[in-house]
Amino acid sequence: MLLSNLDLKQTIGEWLTSIQSHKHEEKEGAIVDLKMLDELSKALPFGAYDLVHESIQLYYHQHAQKINEIKQAYEKLQFDEAKEMAHFMKSSSYALGAMRLAYLFNLLENGVKKVDFSFDETMDEIQKTFKASQDIYQNYMKDLKNKG
Repeated sequence: MLLSNLDLKQTIGEWLTSIQSHKHEEKEGAIVDLKMLDELSKALPFGAYDLVHESIQLYYHQHAQKINEIKQAYEKLQFDEAKEMAHFMKSSSYALGAMRLAYLFNLLENGVKKVDFSFDETMDEIQKTFKASQDIYQNYMKDLKNKG
């Protein structure tokens, strides 16, 4: 039996509420907390692979675009815009368990206007972590597909 739209919304809502307890902003935290994706996959027994796969694909498509937009906004001294985009990406990262990226986007969001903030170093770290997390997610999706 497939989930109705209402059931799907409720299940995802419950999952999103549950991830709030997983949020942490430790610099040394895991690049990706796959337990969060496991929880979502278990909550959606039918079509879990497709939903998780589409969510991850959308996340990375948006991420690549937003990273460039953040750089452009920062270069144009549009700090409020850069801060808003960093906040959006921080929230998206938390939702998919990309804890290290969430931490880095939090640094970006809160540091963008500070004189002693190193924008370039933070963006370099975001790029490195972005690539590492893509590899982790690709392996996760292969494993999930093989289990399904």
